[in-house]
Amino acid sequence: MKITGEAIRDLAIMALSCKPIMGETLTGNQRYIIETTKSGKGAMTEEEFLGGMPLPSKTYSKIFDYAREIDVAEVDEEIIWKFFGSDPHVEKIRNQVRENNLPQRFGKMILFAHILIPITITGDKDGLFSGVYGNAGVEVKLESLIPVTAMSIKEGDRVLVHYASIIANRFGSEIENYLLETQARNNDFMEACKVTKRIDYSRFWDLCKWTQNNVKEQGL
Repeated sequence: MKITGEAIRDLAIMALSCKPIMGETLTGNQRYIIETTKSGKGAMTEEEFLGGMPLPSKTYSKIFDYAREIDVAEVDEEIIWKFFGSDPHVEKIRNQVRENNLPQRFGKMILFAHILIPITITGDKDGLFSGVYGNAGVEVKLESLIPVTAMSIKEGDRVLVHYASIIANRFGSEIENYLLETQARNNDFMEACKVTKRIDYSRFWDLCKWTQNNVKEQGL
């Protein structure tokens, strides 16, 4: 199976704001994905992509397993969006939160932040955006969101967000419906939404500054 260059690029964009639960710097695998994107290499085989990582990765290998489970021929950016916004990733983060004995509220906010979600942009202040996630009668307000790559964003736009990063502003209704429906059925994620209610990434876990520093140093 192959992974497209666009999918690798999306992984790199997410890596720039994906702060390890136990750590303060990008992992070797995250840096590998960022450098692969910057090299302009393009599509890679599963073996080539996974084999180039400094350390074996269950998360990245599971992307290919997920693609096979839903019977697609390659991993493209839509598969990346679906994987990081659905049950396999919720389960992984939930388990990490438990294994690391994170405080209950903080752990649920980590779970919410770590899942890729569709939101509506509600404002823009000094290049940082605010937005709202609404699903199944639950609403979470987000602040200090960063467009990691150049994209035109205005109030009212629908975008995909992962942690403090705006990942994409062009995606179809099929992707949005899949994410919302899948997330609404996941009790762990919806409970995290209810606990979170509002998250400002300039304050929460220093994610806004952490992401800005990575963009400056590793910018795509």
